[in-house]
Amino acid sequence: MIVKNEEKYLEKCLNSVKGVIDELIIVDTGSTDRTLEIAIHYKAKIFNFEWTHDFAAARNYSIQQASCDYILQLDADEYFDENIDLQKDLKDENDYYSMRIKNYNSDGGAHYHEAIRLFKRNRGLYYEGKLHEHLNILNNSGLIGGKTKSYINHTGYLKDIVQEKGKLERNLLIMEEELKDNPSPYNLYNMGKVFMTQNQYEKALDYFKKSYEKADNMSYVYQLFLYMLSCYRNLSRFEEGISLANILIRRQPRYIDFYYEQGRLFEQAGYIQDAEALYKKCISGDEWPERTAKEGVSGYLSYYRLACLYGKQGKIGEAFDYAFLSLTNNRTYLPALRLYFKLMLKANINNEEVASHLNQLYAGNGKEDIKGLLMAIYEVRHPLMALYFKEGGHTELDRDIRATVQMYNKDYEASLRNWLELPQIKSDNTIDVLTLSLILKDTQLLDKCRGTYNVNHKDLQLLVNIVQRIPAIESLESCWLETVLLQISEQLFILNEFETFEFVSSYILKCSLTAKLELARLLLEYGFIDTAAELMLDKYKEDPENPELNHLLGSIYMNVSNYDEAVHYLQQLVKSRDDYSAFESLYRCYLGLNDVSNAKRIALEMKKKFPLSPTVLAFQTF
Repeated sequence: MIVKNEEKYLEKCLNSVKGVIDELIIVDTGSTDRTLEIAIHYKAKIFNFEWTHDFAAARNYSIQQASCDYILQLDADEYFDENIDLQKDLKDENDYYSMRIKNYNSDGGAHYHEAIRLFKRNRGLYYEGKLHEHLNILNNSGLIGGKTKSYINHTGYLKDIVQEKGKLERNLLIMEEELKDNPSPYNLYNMGKVFMTQNQYEKALDYFKKSYEKADNMSYVYQLFLYMLSCYRNLSRFEEGISLANILIRRQPRYIDFYYEQGRLFEQAGYIQDAEALYKKCISGDEWPERTAKEGVSGYLSYYRLACLYGKQGKIGEAFDYAFLSLTNNRTYLPALRLYFKLMLKANINNEEVASHLNQLYAGNGKEDIKGLLMAIYEVRHPLMALYFKEGGHTELDRDIRATVQMYNKDYEASLRNWLELPQIKSDNTIDVLTLSLILKDTQLLDKCRGTYNVNHKDLQLLVNIVQRIPAIESLESCWLETVLLQISEQLFILNEFETFEFVSSYILKCSLTAKLELARLLLEYGFIDTAAELMLDKYKEDPENPELNHLLGSIYMNVSNYDEAVHYLQQLVKSRDDYSAFESLYRCYLGLNDVSNAKRIALEMKKKFPLSPTVLAFQTF
């Protein structure tokens, strides 16, 4: 191992190999915390090495100190599960072994990659590469390799650890130096990964393409393609991504990750039926290869994506079922937990029924599962917070959390007292505090949280007016206030404070059309379909050619099977833009009206406009 300031993680790592290894060699590159004290406790042989921003140099120094037949290389933020049996993995006595590494994500999911971590000491193997160092296997073609059944757990990609260690900035600097010295395909690939972590997808894609163009033998090629598909999706270059996925699927029809990533591309492009078909293929029970790049593509990830798809279409029952299936497969997956609670709120499921469902899922589970549950309940601001924080033994809560729990338990006065006693309001509690101020018609908290949102005097006065129930007179032009009022509106829905919501919405109706559209969408999400339609119809009279209005009204009437009304708005929409979902809805409306002639016309038009959609190509043309 090479280490530096790893006191938080080292003990867990060393505990996991206790009794498994014969010799522990730790090379320290400048620790100033308790790292070496922990290493001494585990009887490690400790060596010092001056850090030169070169991981391969440090690794090579570490393996020079080894004396046993095989070398196992780990990082401090890695560990094995219990009952690890490396001797069983080594039974074939191969020269080296590739090990699967499970990288935990901050959202409760995980992704995998493989690396050679177990190898014979006397085979002339050494590390190359200043960052993402790797053994020189390609230069030793006579060596025999294998794969272990054991895998390594890795927590280093968790958000707080990445930030704490400053990995992103460090990695970019190292890779820039590495590329100057050696612009190899592997280094180009790794530079692409660095830019991906910084959300610079255009640069990342460029490096991935260069890597592929220069390479002739890449063990990481499938992961490179998956990164490319992700870049296309994040850049909204959907057609390029879908086309590439088609090529990859034809080449490797048993590689499930390609289907899942193509589903993501279709979904984000608005090709709902195609995305749905791909996610369902992933969970179809087909015998996919065991090793995938992402954990859960044949389970909780695809269930979650289906839940999102159905939720967007207003199919709350189906969305809830798939969210529940996702959690059944992975109780710690935070996106599914958040969606689950939001769906419960939107469907107005009573708290007793929600608690009953949760008890089925989490009865007898460990601390990490319960921690994730509490986090999701808190983030979504579900009224069940009070029950679960109390039952979880969290009686000594931080004052801001206690105030939030009290507020969503409708103990408003106690919540107000706690907020007033805090010296400052955190930014993630701003909406809570403003919502409480509106409910209580109390302006005491406005000045206290002013610093967290850097509001100007005019917007602050508008907030005071809203809290004091002074009616809106003139049009509002503050983007900041629009966003805040919409966020407050959702919290008022959660709390069933409809009288206050009605007043807040009167201010939103003085804001931009965008804000009014978002208000209508919010009403739809919480089941107020008639109110949303009435609001949009008023705006439609003012601007009948507006595509956003036509889209929303078409969706409203389509979802309640009022095809006559839906057709009118969708016809307007498809004249102004090539919107896949609008064309598809219009096609289905014509089918619903038994208008065969127009359904055929739209199907033929869609086949020309959207040739990459398998669903469109299967449409009836009669």
